[in-house]
This record gives sequence, structure tokens and C-alpha cells, in this order.
Amino acid sequence: MKEDKAYLKYLLTEDIYVIEEQDTELQNQVAEERASYVADKKNAEPRSGVLIVLSDASEKQSSTLKKLLGAIKATDAEFSDKLDVSSNHLHYLVFSDNYGGAKYEIQSKDGYSIIASDSIKTLDDDVPAKMKLWAALKKLFKV
Repeated sequence: MKEDKAYLKYLLTEDIYVIEEQDTELQNQVAEERASYVADKKNAEPRSGVLIVLSDASEKQSSTLKKLLGAIKATDAEFSDKLDVSSNHLHYLVFSDNYGGAKYEIQSKDGYSIIASDSIKTLDDDVPAKMKLWAALKKLFKV
């Protein structure tokens, strides 16, 4: 059904262009892709667990990390030297002096969360930074 749009020239002063209905084949293709994406999301493994991202740690630093993980009851955490959010973890704890994002804050994205902090080596000597990290961990893990 075509509507008479002649009255529009009295309402608007800018040029008006009428865009005809989109190709139904294109609409169907978009709908199929959307349905496929939703199905993939539903069938994907749910995110779980914690991934700890850090480079190497000394014995003293490992002790600090074990205490933190024990306090948040994340004793089954996995470790990596790279941040890979496609690894399907629920939480990522990044210990790096070179992290580009905000530190000591919970960053929630696409069903996962990230807390970044300075390296374990730096945390060992910086009590205020440890306190900021602990506050973020308590909030995230509801400890």
C-alpha cells in the first residue's frame, strides 16, 4: 500500500528522499544470520572459572597470589601468560604493569569480567594497591 507523502513538503524544509522497501531476500538473509548467531550463543559452553593472566612469578609472589586466590575461593583457577577472552572463562584477573585498561576496577563485557592490577611483584611492595585489588575482588566474588 502506497501512502501519499505530498504533505511532507509543508512539514520539513530539508530535502526528503523516499526509501522503498528493502529487498525481502536481504531481509531473510539477515534474519537467518541473526537466528544462527543466537543459536550459536545458546549452544556455546557457558563461561565458568577464573583465568589468571601473569608472566613469571617468584616464590614470594606465588605465595601472595595463592593467598588471594584462597581468599576468593578460586583454587581451581587456570593460568596463562596472555589475556584471551575467547577462552570462555567467567572472570579474568590480569597482573601486569603494562595493562592498557583501568586497573583495580571490575570491567564487565559480553558475559565475562576483568580485573586488572599491577604485577604481583609490584603488589608485594605496594600495600595501597593491594587494598584496591582486594576491594575489587571482594565486590566481584562477593566475599
